[in-house]
Amino acid sequence: MTRACLVMFLIGCSAGGAGDGPGGGPGELPADLPDGGVGPTHDAPPGTVVLEVTATGPGRIRSQPEGIDCGGGGTRCRMLLDGDVTLMTSDDTTVRWTGDCAGNGDCAVTGGATRRVSAQTFAPLAVTFDGEDGRDDACHSIAALPGGGFVVTGETQRLAQGRNAWTRAYSAAGATVWSYELNTPSEGSDAGRGVAVLPDGATVVAGRWYSGSSSRVNYFVSRFTVGGTLIDTQLGELLGDDHYASVAAGPGGSLVLAGARGGAAWLEGADWSIARGADASVHRVAVAASGDVLAAGTEAGHGWAARYRGTTEIWSARFEGGGSDSAEDVAVLPTGYAIAGTTAGAGWIRVYSDAGAPTWDVAPVAGTTWRAVAPRADGGLVAAGSQGSDLLVRAFPKDGAVLWTRTRAAAAASSAAVDGDGNVLVCGAQVGRSRDALAIRFAQ
Repeated sequence: MTRACLVMFLIGCSAGGAGDGPGGGPGELPADLPDGGVGPTHDAPPGTVVLEVTATGPGRIRSQPEGIDCGGGGTRCRMLLDGDVTLMTSDDTTVRWTGDCAGNGDCAVTGGATRRVSAQTFAPLAVTFDGEDGRDDACHSIAALPGGGFVVTGETQRLAQGRNAWTRAYSAAGATVWSYELNTPSEGSDAGRGVAVLPDGATVVAGRWYSGSSSRVNYFVSRFTVGGTLIDTQLGELLGDDHYASVAAGPGGSLVLAGARGGAAWLEGADWSIARGADASVHRVAVAASGDVLAAGTEAGHGWAARYRGTTEIWSARFEGGGSDSAEDVAVLPTGYAIAGTTAGAGWIRVYSDAGAPTWDVAPVAGTTWRAVAPRADGGLVAAGSQGSDLLVRAFPKDGAVLWTRTRAAAAASSAAVDGDGNVLVCGAQVGRSRDALAIRFAQ
């Protein structure tokens, strides 16, 4: 046997010549695993240091330097390991590593000994909603449900009624569990802007409705049972403009609602309320395990964020980048909190310790916007928004390095969440001949 043939036997990788099997090595076939995956076809000779990969699911695992091309049609699942190697899944999937890799990002494998890695890959679960009249629809907020499902709220456009607030729950498989459309007395611009799931699985939606009278834009709150039966809807109708943009569930299921009232940013709980500034509003609100409330929004053309203990402000920040600024979302992390916003249309992320000290940030980048942040259990976060005309999702570990990035063409994200299994939930809109509401789950 020539040296070249010996090397090809060891790695079972290269494209072969006449008489070679589909696996690429001499007469080699890809392993047929019980779960439909592929893996190495034979044991390496004693003393040989190799990297072996077993892949299941639709993704294709590749290596840098080249050598592994396994799963998703690739059958090169072993390579000689004479240095460090990075493994990654194809951009249209996410991955869960086990063996000598762990986590969900690219995996760095060190040389020096044989390494065995298993990769379970997942295609994103995407659902869209196009209302009966085929007009413009959008999702503005998403939350995880018990059992792996999720619930979204937003708006649907009807020819005769204008825009109606719309809420829908999906199972873990992406099937519709229940759906509800709020029909208010006017033919205006109604929308669900925030959704929260209580500890018992019940759902609360907050948003705005347009009266067409002197009360103009008004707030609403709707409550649903676990099965989606409407419990009640409270329609506000104060003079002037007021609305809810967000709702969050606190310890024990207590609710915090936020938006704007009388030109001021507005937050309220069961027995308290806070008004802030003039020409101001809250875009998102979150509640820490301690019960502290964090809010982010705009005030007189600039972004702001604050933390409240009761009705006392204990921390605040103002974001002024020399242009039009906005703080779009806030998330409570295990050791602090994160805020996403924009400056002159360029997105940024800032992360703070629990004491309010800056820890890391993502600087503004032209053409990229960040509209949403959500906490990961490992202390990191997920951010969602858009890059040019495409939806953008990026995961960060707690040190701020990029873990993974995924995109979807002709779409934009408005909200993000992480479910109890660590799966990433994102919602927004898909743009085609009309705009459709979109929700995606990236398995982790």
